[in-house]
Amino acid sequence: VIEPGGTLILNGCTLTSLQGCEKAMWDGIEVQGTYNVNQATTASQGILQITNSYITDARIGATTSARLADGVTQDWTHTGGGIMKVTQGHFTNCNRAFEFRAYTNHNASGAVINDASFIVNSTFEVNSSYGDGSSTVPGVAQITMNAVRNVVLNGNSFTDTRPITTTLPLDKHTIGIFAIDAPFTVSTYCTSGSFPCPTGSVLKSSFSNLSHGVYVSGGTANELVTVDRALFTNNMIGVRVE
Repeated sequence: VIEPGGTLILNGCTLTSLQGCEKAMWDGIEVQGTYNVNQATTASQGILQITNSYITDARIGATTSARLADGVTQDWTHTGGGIMKVTQGHFTNCNRAFEFRAYTNHNASGAVINDASFIVNSTFEVNSSYGDGSSTVPGVAQITMNAVRNVVLNGNSFTDTRPITTTLPLDKHTIGIFAIDAPFTVSTYCTSGSFPCPTGSVLKSSFSNLSHGVYVSGGTANELVTVDRALFTNNMIGVRVE
C-alpha cells in the first residue's frame, strides 16, 4: 500500500507471487490518493514509479482503489487521485495490470486538467501460464479506466498468446484497454526522446490476439478517445465504442 504522500520507486525490479503457491495470484499494489485534492499537491497523493520492471501473476498489478484496514471495505476518501508513472514496464499474466478509479484532476484555479498518470513503452502479455495454468480461464482487460481524464497510453503492446480453442475462443481472450466515461489517447512513443522523432525511433502501440484491443463505453461529446497509428493483429474487435 502506498499511502497519500508516499512514493514507491521500482527500477529494475520483479514483483510476482510465491513460486511454491501453485499459481496463486497476489493482490498487487494499492496507490492511495485523496479524491478531492489535485495531483499537484503530492502530499495528498500516493505515487508509483515503475521503470524497466516486471509485475507478474497479480490480480490487479496496481490500482488507485483503496480499502480500509480490514482489506475488504472500500475507503472512498483515498480512492482516486493516486499517480502511476510507468516507463518500460512488463506485465505478464495479470488478471488486470492497472485500474484507474474515478477522479478529476484540476489546477489551482479549479479548472479541469488531465490526469498526471502515464504508461508508456510497456508490454502486457497473457500466456498459457495465466491464472491457475488452465487455458480456459477468461481474460480481463489489462488497463481499465473509470471516469479519469487523459491518462497517457503511448507505445504499449498488448498480446494474448494463448491458443484459440473451442474452450478458449478468441472472445474469451483478454482486452487491451477498457474505459468507461474516460477520454484518452493511444499514440506512438519516441524511444530516442528527440523532437521531431526520427522514423526509426517511433514505437507504435500494438494489439494482437485479443477479444478487444480498445473497448470504450459511455462518455460525452467533450470526451474524445483517439487511437493514432496503432497496429491491430488478429483481434476479434480492434476498437469498440458504445
